[in-house]
Amino acid sequence: MALEKKVRDAYLEFYQYDADFPFELETSPAEERGNFLLQPVRFESVHDEYVPGLYARPTGDGPFPALVFLHGRGGKKEDIEDLAPLLAGNGYAGIAIDCQYHGDRNPKDKNIYSEFPYSDRDAMIQTVVDGRRAVDFLQSREEIDPERIGLLGGSMGGILGTLLAAVEERLLASVLLVAGGNWKLLASKSQHGDGIRLREKGVDLDRMAEIMAPVDPINFVDLISPRKVLFQLGKKDQIVPAETGRLLVEAAKEPKEVDWYDSGHGVPLDKAGPRILSWLDENLKNA
Repeated sequence: MALEKKVRDAYLEFYQYDADFPFELETSPAEERGNFLLQPVRFESVHDEYVPGLYARPTGDGPFPALVFLHGRGGKKEDIEDLAPLLAGNGYAGIAIDCQYHGDRNPKDKNIYSEFPYSDRDAMIQTVVDGRRAVDFLQSREEIDPERIGLLGGSMGGILGTLLAAVEERLLASVLLVAGGNWKLLASKSQHGDGIRLREKGVDLDRMAEIMAPVDPINFVDLISPRKVLFQLGKKDQIVPAETGRLLVEAAKEPKEVDWYDSGHGVPLDKAGPRILSWLDENLKNA
């Protein structure tokens, strides 16, 4: 059931921030890695949070199209290092951040998928606004084309990436891998350890879903339109259950494209990789 406009408008306020607030940025020297430069960065976001990131860019002057990367549950910003050579070879820059309670942002070993839904919700909202600040960072770089910025998010990064793409109109094209919507269904069906633990603890999933409504991708995915989105999903996914991916695709508006692979949560990269690059070339690099 679609949200009333006034309810969704109230939810959207969670993702607003003062874009003119001074952008405090710390950088370390860039390291040349073959066909790309890799540079640690740290920038200020909302709630006095400082977000660690890794910025990867092709060697040369640009201007380059760029991507914001959101990693999956248990991932970290360093995951971009495996992708950077391929993307740089195709002319893309990108910034990866540590999502809240991940990488260098989790000294107390907190969990973003816990039995404490208010805390989880706050952490997810924080990450989405951090993603918006990452767009600010990219647009501040003279070697980046500010009109050609996109998103690549997988698993948790696809779920939170849906929210980011919905609220951040500067993202021209978004690729969402193994993402889903409907938090009650996610929590009740996922075979991820976090989902199993919630059910074992007897968490009230209806109440949890009410609290998590402001961060449920199903309530926002239609706002990505008229910008373009590509979904990459596994027919046998039990981590982000395939049914939740289908519901997310159905709730999205055109223009949208979806590829279903005969796989579980790990879609075959030998097929998905070339498809994603080809789609990004058409809808971001050559847009």
